Amino acid sequence: MAMVLLVGLAELTLRVIGMVDFPLYHADARIGYVPMASQEGSFLRRNTWAFNEMSMGTARRFDPSAAANDVFLVGDSIVLGGNTLPQGSKLASLMEAQQERRVWPIAAGSWALRNELRYIKDHPDVARKVGRLVLVLNSADFGEASSWACELTHPRQRPALALLYVARKYVHDWAPCGSPPQELQVPPGDWRAELRHLVDEGVVRPADTTVVLYPTRKEAGEPTLMAWALESRMVELKAVMGDTVRFISVGRDHRWTTDLYRDDIHPSAQGYAVLAKVIGAGL
Repeated sequence: MAMVLLVGLAELTLRVIGMVDFPLYHADARIGYVPMASQEGSFLRRNTWAFNEMSMGTARRFDPSAAANDVFLVGDSIVLGGNTLPQGSKLASLMEAQQERRVWPIAAGSWALRNELRYIKDHPDVARKVGRLVLVLNSADFGEASSWACELTHPRQRPALALLYVARKYVHDWAPCGSPPQELQVPPGDWRAELRHLVDEGVVRPADTTVVLYPTRKEAGEPTLMAWALESRMVELKAVMGDTVRFISVGRDHRWTTDLYRDDIHPSAQGYAVLAKVIGAGL
């Protein structure tokens, strides 16, 4: 009886403190996965988060009629920010605080460029009506699209048992994510062809597009590696988009150092502040 009470108390505590108050995802074989629209919460009751009706990481409804001078910010977990950051400390919010225009972010953890292009294709009016498209890309983004794999990394519903979820997530995962289910596997494709199609359709305007090349910690510390693994992609992107597309190589900015990472790839809180300044200066 004491064990049952202890487990029940732990379960209640985890829910009360907001340990399982995190964003949920929609998954399919077209885009892989994307944050569910129209949701908000507060992880640990302090890290607020919100997604509007377009799955963008903001509490504001998308207003295309006033978006001519805005920024459409597209990326993966670097743009998303994750549960460890409150909304105001994420990249889009920091960029807005530095500039006199709104930033509309769309992102999901581990998205590749093909996932991002699918979102743009599904919402062509967003890219057409927002003044500047900003793609934040790293060297791992140029492969196949990411597919949904399991509830632990991209939950589609609240866990039935918070204690079990937290134990797997933060203590030890005894059932790691496996291969994506066949029905949710995004078919193979070529990001070059998909990007070219969006350019030809006028959805992506190269002259109004900025590509932010964001290095891993290792690449940032080894300029030769960064040039080979990341900056070499500029040639491929220009071959598709032409010479009017702009580039910002974060690792070449004097303000960016390896001390601004919290792990192998994600910025620390200070790193996000610097990254926002680097992108803002480039825009």
